[in-house]
Amino acid sequence: MLKDIKEKCCGCGACADICPAHIISMQRDGLGFLYPHVDGEKCLNCNRCNSVCPNQKEKKRVWNVGEVECAYSRDDDIKEKCSSGGVFGEIARAFLKQGGVCFGAAFDESFSVRHICVECEDDLPKILGSKYIQSDTTGIFISVKKELKDNKPVLFAGTPCQVAALKSFLNKQYDNLFLVDLFCSNVPSPAVWQAWLQHVSNGRRVAAINFRDKTEGWNNYSLKIEFDTGELYRKNKREDGFLSTFSKGCYARPSCLSCVHKGFDKVSDLTLGDFQELGIMFPEIDGFRGVSMVRINSQKGKVLYETCKGKISYVTVKAEEMDKCHPNIGQPILGHPNREIFREKFAEGYPIEKLLKRYAGIPVRDKVKNILRNMTKKLGVYDLIKKVKA
Repeated sequence: MLKDIKEKCCGCGACADICPAHIISMQRDGLGFLYPHVDGEKCLNCNRCNSVCPNQKEKKRVWNVGEVECAYSRDDDIKEKCSSGGVFGEIARAFLKQGGVCFGAAFDESFSVRHICVECEDDLPKILGSKYIQSDTTGIFISVKKELKDNKPVLFAGTPCQVAALKSFLNKQYDNLFLVDLFCSNVPSPAVWQAWLQHVSNGRRVAAINFRDKTEGWNNYSLKIEFDTGELYRKNKREDGFLSTFSKGCYARPSCLSCVHKGFDKVSDLTLGDFQELGIMFPEIDGFRGVSMVRINSQKGKVLYETCKGKISYVTVKAEEMDKCHPNIGQPILGHPNREIFREKFAEGYPIEKLLKRYAGIPVRDKVKNILRNMTKKLGVYDLIKKVKA
């Protein structure tokens, strides 16, 4: 019987996919997060559901090369469609040209997110770009396994917990499987996203969504929503109610608060994300349209990355400076002090625009931290304090 571990469950659906009796279904809670529901009367007590859970087992990392590069595509179209520097777009494009298939997160017709399989370059844009909602992977691990058994080269991209879940589900090394994860802060509530989308849409039909529109630049990205009327909603990450609050942890998935997949100790072959300290480390690079941080975690990752080297510009990061590239990589997100009251008010139907503004903004503790950080940077002692603390 599946253990009741809601605070640890990452919603990957591996338990449902592996169940031999097919009695586990993934059902949404009040915030829209998926959790397993078991028909206990038909349970075989095989314990495969517990053994496959990526959050209940010790993480076994792959051989860790540990190389980090600052990189970006030289193709402006690819870079525009991707959230950072377009490196994943170049890797995936090369992979498809070599006859492989790519699994990644895509919007569905309601602008929720689920993993799909892409087999041709024309469909590649569907899985490019950040989607700041948890992707539904129910059933996708079974599809990946089928492609692998058919000897298809498979590229799977997802959050660290999804990648760990796939490896656990397969429970076997496949030479034709390549895994890419990303630097993940948290996965915010799908129900909160849908409520915000409904508020912004105000009855209009949505035609397209981009969570990382770069019209004002990569560092000042915007949520862009296009409607079938030709109207456009665009607000940057400080102005939009959802973008400005989702990273604060108020409506993050509970398991994100104790995430066991944080840090550089990865089970993926490659890890991609924003190169956050670009201005400090490589001020000579023009990062207006985005720059990626590429972490090579395995020999397979190195081979995969080499396939796109002819299409990108890159700079290797010195080993002693790796921790500067993405300062928050090692720590799970902190729970917002208003988490419980937010959930209660959301369940009561409190207007979403008022709810986000009143309860989900920057906590006082973080405001104080930001003030102190900015002060120490101006005084020129910020790096010194970090070294002393380390």
